[in-house]
Amino acid sequence: MSAQEDSSCIFCKIINGAIPCKKIYEDEDVIAYHDIKPMAKVHFLIVPKLHVETLKAVSYTHLTLPTNR
Repeated sequence: MSAQEDSSCIFCKIINGAIPCKKIYEDEDVIAYHDIKPMAKVHFLIVPKLHVETLKAVSYTHLTLPTNR
């Protein structure tokens, strides 16, 4: 795992393929997949591939994610 990933993070495990998912979309920045316990008929997650420990750890540098899609 890289310095930006955490071996105990469930999202990092999904991104790395250690935990399977029903993938909808993936590129170099994000992955989108169906929730395993959906709360609505259509329920999926869009997860950035950049590991961030907590919401409090988010900074202005994270605002520069690509927007050309």
